[in-house]
Amino acid sequence: MNAEGIAIAGDPPPPPGSEKSEDASHKDDPGLIVDLWIAKITKVLKIIGMLAIAVAGCAALLMLYSNFKPNTLLGRADEVSQAILQDDIAKFNTFAYGNTGIDLFEWYGFMRPKLDDVRTRVPAANLGFIPKNQKENTEEGTAELTLRFGDKTELSRREITTDEELTGQSNAYIDVRIYWKKDNFGRWWIDGSQTLRGPAEDTKKDETKKEEAEPTEPKS
Repeated sequence: MNAEGIAIAGDPPPPPGSEKSEDASHKDDPGLIVDLWIAKITKVLKIIGMLAIAVAGCAALLMLYSNFKPNTLLGRADEVSQAILQDDIAKFNTFAYGNTGIDLFEWYGFMRPKLDDVRTRVPAANLGFIPKNQKENTEEGTAELTLRFGDKTELSRREITTDEELTGQSNAYIDVRIYWKKDNFGRWWIDGSQTLRGPAEDTKKDETKKEEAEPTEPKS
């Protein structure tokens, strides 16, 4: 008989409350509890792993964008100047354009004693720089910029005059002329080869003097 008093086939149903429900019957099963905790931990670890992959992907995209986004010449000069002030040769050489890194490394080796001389005259906390004489050729994507390193208090207070440069009254600074080249992504890099050679005008003058110094064969 069912609860309504109707006869049905099969065994009679158990009295109400005589058996625990299926969930209740396994509540105290240690093996099931362990399995449930393992399943929860696995799920949490999967979520953490997915988040870690997403963060790593965003970081990679940000780094890729930072490597190819356009920049300004003065902004790039600030990055280069910080590497020079910290005497970080490895970082400084990463600013080389194309395969001009060897020339840039050689140029820095030539300039380093002069920079070290300024460092001995100016405390590290006071050492700074200002950009000077910016010349940019937009058609060729090249530029020339001089960075003056010295006591930042003096550099910000006034310009070094020509008289001081001639008389040597202020020798606690150094002018560093750097040549730049822009890549296809609009980013500025140091043209190590041109920086090592120096101004094109001086190069032409040296070649002219060399030609004039060489003896010429008499005409027959």
